[in-house]
Amino acid sequence: MSVKLREIKQRITSTRQIHKVTDTLQRIAAAHLAESRRVTEISEKYTERLTLVVQDVLFSLGDIPPHPLAMHGRSASPVALIVFGADRGLYGGYNSRLMDRVKAFMAEQPSDNVRLFVLGKTTDRRSRKRGYQIVQNLSQPSLHNRFTVLNGIVQDITRSFLGGEFREILVLYMKFVSGFEQVPTIERVLPVSIDMRSSAKSSFRNASFESAPRDMLSRLLPEYVQQIIDHAFLNSISSENAARQIAMNRAAENADEVLTEQTKIYRRLRQENITTEMMEIAGGRIN
Repeated sequence: MSVKLREIKQRITSTRQIHKVTDTLQRIAAAHLAESRRVTEISEKYTERLTLVVQDVLFSLGDIPPHPLAMHGRSASPVALIVFGADRGLYGGYNSRLMDRVKAFMAEQPSDNVRLFVLGKTTDRRSRKRGYQIVQNLSQPSLHNRFTVLNGIVQDITRSFLGGEFREILVLYMKFVSGFEQVPTIERVLPVSIDMRSSAKSSFRNASFESAPRDMLSRLLPEYVQQIIDHAFLNSISSENAARQIAMNRAAENADEVLTEQTKIYRRLRQENITTEMMEIAGGRIN
């Protein structure tokens, strides 16, 4: 076997291994997406209903001052941005799109006025490289082990907000729209705001609450903040799985194309070598 044929054969073997790995990762991502998508859809329904209840209770307060979690913080205090990123790569442009949204948000804010809470090693590394001020960085938990980490984040941001350290708490995550579309989204977590139009349409608008609205808010608002953070994280996980499935599917398709092309080249060169050898043998006999 010639040196060139040997090199092409080694390339074919490597490409086959790459195709096998990417195809396996694509299947794993598809399985994870099915699970995370189911949990995210359940969370979406619960978040919508909980939001309507909170809005209706806030609306029922009238001129009474709302709960501290629904009141704006000190105007001189900075803004906290919770960024739900990724621990690893292999997501195509997922991490880049997320960081582009962070950069755009920073450009909209006054200088030195934003502090980051970062979830995900890759996002943390890129944020530090850009010189952003990071208050806390954590590794990304799994879908089933997320509660301890997220509860810690909620407690930290709630304590900081009530202490006046931040005037506003926002969360940036990749909103899952479909398997082919994920949108970088920023939502406000604290202070909890009320949408008068949504409250007017609420099915709870004419409900009678046994406890006083302020007492209910003391129990509802912490649960609401916890749910907003959890729902954002679930969207992030579903978006990651969808992005990885797409990226690995494209990688597997590219590897398959390369494999097909290299196989054609290998067969053509082998046939040329055989023809050359036959001609040499025939030429030797004639001589």
